[in-house]
Amino acid sequence: MRDGDRTRCRPSAHGERLELRSGRRPLMPGTLSAVGLIGCATALTFGLATVGSAAVFSQRLAAGADAAALAAADAASGAVPGVPCELAARLATVSGGVIDGCEIDGVTATVSISGRFGLVTATASARAGPPG
Repeated sequence: MRDGDRTRCRPSAHGERLELRSGRRPLMPGTLSAVGLIGCATALTFGLATVGSAAVFSQRLAAGADAAALAAADAASGAVPGVPCELAARLATVSGGVIDGCEIDGVTATVSISGRFGLVTATASARAGPPG
């Protein structure tokens, strides 16, 4: 380094460590370890929060598909007035999804809905009708 530079690399008063910053205390290894540990903990927390949110979204989408299929099956059986697939589409919208498919076979309804979670599109399907 030149003589006029403010920062010089010279031995410090702490033994073998080199002082890279003039006029300040040198960085200790414990400080760097603590910063690294805090960074890892932050990344792990963010990752687990994202995975947890995706799991909650998946369950909400599955519950919306179940509700849409039940409403369509009830409308197909005549227990509830209305067009089966229109009722399913309305419930899919309320649950935060979009209806992808609705099939009515007698009084049995099969409904699939999808929704976006960030960059990923998730889908859920459900079937409802009389037992057997």
